[in-house]
Amino acid sequence: MRIWQMLMRAPLARLAALTGHASPLSSATFSADGSRIITTSEDETAKIWDVTVL
Repeated sequence: MRIWQMLMRAPLARLAALTGHASPLSSATFSADGSRIITTSEDETAKIWDVTVL
């Protein structure tokens, strides 16, 4: 999964590429406070990513 920074009137900038699942993602959701992304994959795993350190 790739995370992009999108600002008005600014070029698109890639912030990070999250790797770790063995199969394609089936879902990705931000936590309510926006500090984490929860992903699930077709490999039957779920991961929680801390995006405050990106």
